[in-house]
Amino acid sequence: MKNIFIIDDNPDFLETIARFLEQKGHRAVTAASGEEAIERMKGSKPDLVLIDLLMPRMGGFEVYDLLKKNGLHAPVFMISGANDPHAINKSFLLGIDGFIIKARSLDTLYAKIASCL
Repeated sequence: MKNIFIIDDNPDFLETIARFLEQKGHRAVTAASGEEAIERMKGSKPDLVLIDLLMPRMGGFEVYDLLKKNGLHAPVFMISGANDPHAINKSFLLGIDGFIIKARSLDTLYAKIASCL
């Protein structure tokens, strides 16, 4: 069982993806904001982190930067509802392991993250 941390301001997406990952045999930990994620991640060692790109107050890139500064070593995937080539390129330039577009099926999402688990 792997610990997967999901950060997203959309409660429906959080619930859906958490339930899906738990059905796949993983433990899903969720946070509805960047601030909540930073706090909840203290002392935790996730095996993989999913971060929503666009969130109020603290966007995905800022959350990623703060988590890395706090010692995060797990693979990170940026997730977004938009297919934004600039954001995708920036993700890879920053060292983020992958970029997932939310509109894809959950099975496609899982196939992408499973390679890092």
